[in-house]
Amino acid sequence: MNRLGRVALIAGLVAACSSRGAGDSDRPFPTPRSDGASMTDSDQRIEAIKKVVPDAVAVERLDLGATGLRGYWVTLRTPAGAQDLDRGLGMVSRDDATFLRGNDGMKAVIDTGTQDALVLARAAMNLLEKGGEPITDIERLEADYARREARAAKVTPPAMSGTTLVYWSYYRPLSRPGLLRSTVDLATLEVKHSTPASEEDPVDRALRNLATDNDGLRRNAIEALVKACADPRAPKALAETLRSHTKPDARALAAENLAKCHDADAVPALIAALEKDTVSDVRSWCISALVEIGDTRARAALEKAASSDPDEGIRKMAERWLKKLK
Repeated sequence: MNRLGRVALIAGLVAACSSRGAGDSDRPFPTPRSDGASMTDSDQRIEAIKKVVPDAVAVERLDLGATGLRGYWVTLRTPAGAQDLDRGLGMVSRDDATFLRGNDGMKAVIDTGTQDALVLARAAMNLLEKGGEPITDIERLEADYARREARAAKVTPPAMSGTTLVYWSYYRPLSRPGLLRSTVDLATLEVKHSTPASEEDPVDRALRNLATDNDGLRRNAIEALVKACADPRAPKALAETLRSHTKPDARALAAENLAKCHDADAVPALIAALEKDTVSDVRSWCISALVEIGDTRARAALEKAASSDPDEGIRKMAERWLKKLK
């Protein structure tokens, strides 16, 4: 569609929807049926948008949470012989008189200041990519093979990592449904191509899951890093988890597994955590890992723990394990 065509499209949508009440988001478009029968809300929305989008066959409201915006997904008629069965047009109405799409629509959502990852994921899919549904609950998926694939891929709710939004989505064209992973840089609105769930790099998936609030996913992530220990990112991620993760259980699990998967940075990280971590369970696993690794640099830290750790159990443990180091 050329520039003039896009301008005409937006102008037509403004005209079609400007009469809707600002406080009544579900008021139907006032379009009578030719046969005199009453029209459903869906009928009226479709008929109104068909006037300005001739290829429109269905209109859905997009849930944009408490942003104050209204979103729409318009499904377009597929040309005969076309392979793409999921053609559509995503739009956002800022004030019921201004319709935005693409980057402009996504920027309008971001400018509301929402931190709701689900809202951001839904807007990104419909404004920057193509229609789909962000996955927040695996059990909501209807296709049996998709549920199996989702569990194998450990699909998670949308998550923010800095200014990057990461989400899994389920696309609905009947011919080729599937689970896809997407990232959107909310600073630049750059969308990286989605990766099929079955092809995602296991270390990438583990690094992403380490940041979630789900205890099971964090544990699975650390186990995956140990299995992928030959990848240099894995031991570095375990050491960084021990140093800075906000969840004590994640730090303790990282300390426990650094004995199995470590690089040159592991011993300094374990020593620092033994001296500074406020959680006794983390410090105890640091002692076990240091002794198992057997690096003599740990002796001074163990001697300090044996004499001055605030936890009596840790002091006794360090004293006992000092004998293991030669």
